[in-house]
Amino acid sequence: MKTRSRKSSDLFIVQSLFFSFFMSLFFFGLAFGQSVETNTFTCLIQTQGEPWVAKYNPEERHLGAKIDKTVKPQVDASLTRMTSTPLPSTFDWRNNNGNYVTPVGNQGTCDSCWVFSAIGVLESKVLIDNNMSGLVKNLSEQAMIDLVDPEVDNCGGGYLDDAANFLQSTGVPVEGCDEYTATDNGVPCYDWVANTYKITG
Repeated sequence: MKTRSRKSSDLFIVQSLFFSFFMSLFFFGLAFGQSVETNTFTCLIQTQGEPWVAKYNPEERHLGAKIDKTVKPQVDASLTRMTSTPLPSTFDWRNNNGNYVTPVGNQGTCDSCWVFSAIGVLESKVLIDNNMSGLVKNLSEQAMIDLVDPEVDNCGGGYLDDAANFLQSTGVPVEGCDEYTATDNGVPCYDWVANTYKITG
């Protein structure tokens, strides 16, 4: 079994957001079952004026985020208070002098939500940093499945902190370099290392 060591880093906030998001989805589904879950999401969708509804298909429901219960998150004291300015009551990157959120991806039959959530954050960060409102930046989810740690992080699920650390240390290429196959068998293009996008700062 792989030994996993972790220390607090600047990625704690990103990791906490990923963890909170997936735990909310997981426990909401466990507590209320499919009918309340899908009805709630359908109501939320309709309040936004959208014409589609949420449907539940157990064969397509994959929660692949792994959690190491032996590790307790530690907060870096320097990150606990980042600003004294009050936060806005609402904030949406889809409507903040433009749209900086990329479209939702389809993970297929691979338990790769740990990858899609991390890549989605990085795609939006690239758009925000470069003031590229309304554009789509498709980065390769498949490259992360192939390269993070295939024995631990794969289509059977993966650790969110491994995803975040990989995006900071190594990065990923664009989608065309390693097209998504929803398997553990992708092969990145030969020059992928020279053309990556990373979490910086």
